[in-house]
Amino acid sequence: MNTQTRKPIAVFFTHGVSLKLWKERGMFSREVRFYQELAKEIGEIWFFTYGREDKTYETELGDHIRVFPKRLHIPNLLYGLIIPFLYPSEMNRVQAIRIHQVAGTIPALIAHIVFRKPLIVRAGFQWSRFLTHQHASKLKRLLATFTERLAYRSASIVIHTTQADA
Repeated sequence: MNTQTRKPIAVFFTHGVSLKLWKERGMFSREVRFYQELAKEIGEIWFFTYGREDKTYETELGDHIRVFPKRLHIPNLLYGLIIPFLYPSEMNRVQAIRIHQVAGTIPALIAHIVFRKPLIVRAGFQWSRFLTHQHASKLKRLLATFTERLAYRSASIVIHTTQADA
């Protein structure tokens, strides 16, 4: 397949998550391997992360993955709301927007609406169910449930990692 003619896919990281955090948690190689294989099939992958130094990991990602690290010293909640507006030309160039986890929905959903790009939702786990098991507050669980529903209803494709979650 000629990957040069394909537009990139934007991958929005889970809220507050960086490549540095993936390294610290020992999941960097596993997660990156998936995207390296995907890049072989579809072309370029662009990571939009919450790590200020994440660009330094780009050499470990291969030729077809670019990193767009956190650009501003502001709280992650606010940063997530403005990511798409910090990269308008990049958002216009992508063929689709992918969420790495449902907890990264809001910036991806904004980009999907503003730039009219297909939305691919990957739900690695049911966020609301996870929060229930963690005995999170009712408000937090309600927000997670609302976010999940919004993501699933807006998505062109939903990918669940387990049959139970699907």
